[in-house]
Amino acid sequence: MREHPWHLPSITAKHYQQFRDLADLHDLTLSWLRELRMERESYFMPRGENRQIAEHLWMLAPLSDTRIDLLLDDSSPDELLSKLEYTVWTVQAWTLSNLLARTPEGPARASVESILDLTSWRQGRSVAEKRWKGLRIPPGREFRGILLALADTPFGSTVNGEHVLIKRSVPDELEIEWLSCPHQKSFPDVLPVSDRLCHLHSHWVRGFIYALDSKVATSDRVPGTRCSQKWSNSSAST
Repeated sequence: MREHPWHLPSITAKHYQQFRDLADLHDLTLSWLRELRMERESYFMPRGENRQIAEHLWMLAPLSDTRIDLLLDDSSPDELLSKLEYTVWTVQAWTLSNLLARTPEGPARASVESILDLTSWRQGRSVAEKRWKGLRIPPGREFRGILLALADTPFGSTVNGEHVLIKRSVPDELEIEWLSCPHQKSFPDVLPVSDRLCHLHSHWVRGFIYALDSKVATSDRVPGTRCSQKWSNSSAST
């Protein structure tokens, strides 16, 4: 690591949060590869593809075991995070696209998709269990507690500090709209698999919620623009 130039902006709490969000997102990609027993193979980078991404792949190994200050060179924290965000999202899209492309349509494809769903759910649950172990959410404040915890994840926070848009809120039901789902990304390799990526990210969130409160049921709506998720308290009717 080179010494960070004194004239560049310092790392702030926002930068640390963004870095951890990207590490969590990349861990999801790695969990798919582990579960399907696939080698990284340079994350299935297409031959002759994007030289810029190829130059940044070194930052991903191992992303969750390092710190943003160890990656800084003569770039500002914002510049580094911009490169890292593009790399993490593009690599995840390449990985998903190739995992599906290698599997023929039919029962084999359905099996792989089921494994990806379950692996994403387990990854979300694991993050919640590690980060919020022992959390007790008071009765009647389940949705608020989950929202606050979700803000500390790649799916509940955005660069400008917003989390999600609350579309509907009543005591036993909450509907939120994701402000940073894959459909909102401008990265060219993400758009072709945005529906499937959004579906897997929703499974991650479901696992995260289950770890915090197993009585909260979820349902998704993936319209191809901004996607939403509805939470309901299943114990309210019992």
